[in-house]
Amino acid sequence: MASHAIGDIEALLEASGIDDDEDNGGSFDEKILQLVLAALAGKDVEKATRQAEQSIIEAKAKLEGEEANINAMLGSMEGAEYVGPRAPNLPPVVRSMEAREFTLSALKSFGAQVTAQESGLYLVEEDGGGREWIRFDEKDGGDRRATLYAPGSAAFSRLVTRMIATGVHQVQDADDDAARQADEITRGWVGSFGATPLAAKVEGVRRCFEGKALVRVRATVAHDSYERLVEVICAPGEHKAHAVRSGLYKLTDVVENAHYLGVDTERLADAAGRDPGIAEFCRFYIERRAQEVASAGDDARKRKKLEDEFTPRLDLTVVALEGTVHREVTTEAQYHFDDAPPYASRLTVVPRTGACIAAPELGRCDSTGKTAPKECLAHCAMTGVNVLRHLLVQSEISGRQALPEHTLHCSLSGKRILVDEAELSAVSGRPVASSLLKTCPLTGKRAEPEHFGRCEFSGAEDRACRQRGLGQALPGR
Repeated sequence: MASHAIGDIEALLEASGIDDDEDNGGSFDEKILQLVLAALAGKDVEKATRQAEQSIIEAKAKLEGEEANINAMLGSMEGAEYVGPRAPNLPPVVRSMEAREFTLSALKSFGAQVTAQESGLYLVEEDGGGREWIRFDEKDGGDRRATLYAPGSAAFSRLVTRMIATGVHQVQDADDDAARQADEITRGWVGSFGATPLAAKVEGVRRCFEGKALVRVRATVAHDSYERLVEVICAPGEHKAHAVRSGLYKLTDVVENAHYLGVDTERLADAAGRDPGIAEFCRFYIERRAQEVASAGDDARKRKKLEDEFTPRLDLTVVALEGTVHREVTTEAQYHFDDAPPYASRLTVVPRTGACIAAPELGRCDSTGKTAPKECLAHCAMTGVNVLRHLLVQSEISGRQALPEHTLHCSLSGKRILVDEAELSAVSGRPVASSLLKTCPLTGKRAEPEHFGRCEFSGAEDRACRQRGLGQALPGR
């Protein structure tokens, strides 16, 4: 109640001298207690109360005067509260393991044999014959000389640097023999519609990763940085990478590049950027950038400099992978129907599951009734039906295709043409390609050019002239 009535109670009591233990014989709480006890004992406390009240009034006036002097000299603080971007709320750092556990695990991962000894010591023996005594506390080991592995020590720092320089991967190859399995799946697909497989040629390989990745993400601006380890779940179908034919080979023990396993680093970076800690760090500096750039006014050079300095940039390193790798193989299937010329189709298969995930759509040949990929079918220009391409014959004049029964040979050129591309000659009665016939201007009849002559009187070229002989005129001329 007193704080609500008179403001800053601590400053006020200090200014009034009431809260001074040496001069007034106790704190403010004790003064009140003394006054209450004195009143209960029947003593006159009115004078002491008035003195305390007067001291508080004088102190309040003194504080208000000092505040007015400060505001006059430095300016009022009213409305001067912080109005910049909200400070980043970063998650606390949680250790995944203690220094002792990390050191022992790291040394073993490098092939060393670690044996616990007395007095908190450990004996580290490497494959090359090297031996070293190590300890985790300066008090361990007594007088024996041993290397200290504690956070901040030189040996511990070197071990950390060595450990994070190479990723730790536990990735299983899910394909036993991808090339053989892809060939079997391809041949099985060809056999499913009654064709005879001839060969299966590998056209491309994609390695696909499923599991989880541990990524070290470092967000930086010109004067600050923030680093976290982020675990990213790699769902099926999200991480694929094209490889050459060597992608069919089994995985090696050493992985130099996560992309080699099919890991999509752009997806990892996108997922890591959504980590709450990294996102909060970037949010703060992006808002700060807007504030700083706005304060630069019309100075374009300064605005550009501030924008560069306050733009967060992400640096990503894959430090661990755990999961499986399988392949998607694209093959060219070569096959034929009966004794026809070979056909070829591209399809994508998954050796691990035996599935065919991309293949040409199947259709039906209206001539033979066989099922076949639609890309193997073509349109008969005469009947409009879809049949296997090898069953069609191409017109040597127009390039159109039709079944053989709808074609014939031009008696004039000897070329194969479609029935609707031919006409019967009005003179010889034989089928001739329409484009090779000539039309008589007198009768409108069409015939081979060899049956036409020119009228000497009119100059007209007429079929009758050729029939009567060259150099003769038409009747009535």
